[in-house]
Amino acid sequence: ESDKETGHQKPITSLFKSADGSHFLTGSLDKSAKLWDIRTLTLIKTYVTERPVNAVAISPLLDHVVIGG
Repeated sequence: ESDKETGHQKPITSLFKSADGSHFLTGSLDKSAKLWDIRTLTLIKTYVTERPVNAVAISPLLDHVVIGG
């Protein structure tokens, strides 16, 4: 069994690259947003929401994400 999680289960609606180019955040109709390491394409964290995600963003200091439905 792999410890790497697969991507979204439904279409991606939003993609945001961090200011320093180290991470990207994806939002999806599957009611989740996922934070990835851009060099290794490793999933760092999954944020689960109650509604499909339409917009995502990462703060310049990488200390917050914003998710909109």
